[in-house]
Amino acid sequence: MKKLLKIQLESIKNYQNRAGYVNGGIIESLLNHIDALDFELKETKKDEQEIVAEYGQAMGVIDRLQDNIVQLQRELTEAREAKKVKLPREVADAIEYFRGCKFGNDSFARLMFRGHEKDDNDHTITLKRYSHGNGEDLLSALINGYTVENPPTAEERMVNTITQLLTDQGIECPMPITEFAELLTLAAREAVAEDQQAELK
Repeated sequence: MKKLLKIQLESIKNYQNRAGYVNGGIIESLLNHIDALDFELKETKKDEQEIVAEYGQAMGVIDRLQDNIVQLQRELTEAREAKKVKLPREVADAIEYFRGCKFGNDSFARLMFRGHEKDDNDHTITLKRYSHGNGEDLLSALINGYTVENPPTAEERMVNTITQLLTDQGIECPMPITEFAELLTLAAREAVAEDQQAELK
């Protein structure tokens, strides 16, 4: 098609040269108009290519921004998770109870710092007791969220009790008291297991 147009334009120019003065002005005008249209078409194609290139760049920027948003959301979630406080089960239950009663953080703060009252329910008492010595943790849990501690196993409770007893008695050990308490707990557990085995026989 382009070749055909070029051939036609060349034949019109040749005709102008042959026609000389008779039709020269009209043909000259038509050729100038064709040149102007051709120039406009080339400019339009150049503009279209620039627009397509700019669109491609914009889409690349949008993709990078979306990746950045996903990364920031991930980091925000990780930061929030890191700020979560571990709470005992009964404290978490008390918070959920009061959240169900439409308590906001300001209501919790007022509740925690009031003295004990005769009409306090179990959840109120739990929160007030926990807030003494753990007030900052409780406030942080209300603001940043919390996870629930797993209750200590029987063995962990025994190690804690023995550690506390050894510490209270001022007993000195050739190893850290907690390690000594763990050894005593292991020995006690093995003794209990042997007794249970003997009973089964």
